Amino acid sequence: MPIPEFLEIERRPKETMVWGDLPKDETFSGFKPGGPGYYIAIVYNKLDIKVKAVSSIGLDYPEEMLPPNLTLIRSKPTSERSMVYRNIYENGVRTQFAELNDCSAFPTLKEISLTGFLITENQEILFITPLRPVSTELVSEICKNFSDSTKVGLIQGWSRRIARDGKVLRRDDSLVDHDIEMIKGDFDIIIFSDEDIINALFYGKKWSMAKNDKKAPIVVVTENIEGCTIFINGKGEHLPAYKIGQINDPTGAGDRFAAFFAFMYRITGNPIYSARFANAGTAYALHHGNNSIQLEEIFNFAGDLWNSSTKQ
Repeated sequence: MPIPEFLEIERRPKETMVWGDLPKDETFSGFKPGGPGYYIAIVYNKLDIKVKAVSSIGLDYPEEMLPPNLTLIRSKPTSERSMVYRNIYENGVRTQFAELNDCSAFPTLKEISLTGFLITENQEILFITPLRPVSTELVSEICKNFSDSTKVGLIQGWSRRIARDGKVLRRDDSLVDHDIEMIKGDFDIIIFSDEDIINALFYGKKWSMAKNDKKAPIVVVTENIEGCTIFINGKGEHLPAYKIGQINDPTGAGDRFAAFFAFMYRITGNPIYSARFANAGTAYALHHGNNSIQLEEIFNFAGDLWNSSTKQ
């Protein structure tokens, strides 16, 4: 299946910024780069999109394993150690453990200014990606500096709390709701998993509705092998996943989905089309691995399923 004409190279986004936590992941194969910035850059590497990752990572971060399109911007002061996330899968269920470093929880505008890096609005897409609860005021301040960017909130961090033993647990839904209601108007798109919040679809609908005359974001709830549900002004539509074979390591699936969705939405402004594309791209990436993410291959993989779904 050929790539649609509207996806010609000239119309694709060129630069993206990911602002948030960037841990080392301990998975089946040992330590490697992790976090949303890494998995988003993996997707965008084959799409020729540059990614700047703003994070409080430590000096021990394995930069040599990063894709060539990813530039790290460390906040000051810099820690010796990076945050570590351990992902343990048993019977399809993931348990996470986090080992925090002594850096600030989330890079501030002031900390980034100390690096000498100048904030510009060249970034066509801005992802906000905390892996632990952060100040809503800080996030709003950051978003205001990117008025022309498509702003995407990956809100999993607000849904988490870290126990004394490092185990990552859910926060109470009411606490998550309070924080997201404070910042939802700062985003064009909010994406989270049904594993993050118990009543995910209820809150997906709630957060997609406008409040206090502020714009309402598009909200997408990813649902693992079931696909995703997208909410626009309180109205939800479920989009089934593409069926694939064995997945060796599902770590970062939600981040890949967000990367594909934001890419297509920036070009088309069509949230339903973007969600279908994100479903297809994520399924293909998980089945074929990090190094095989080309637009041609995604559309060929989706094939007749794509043609039929986009006509609905």
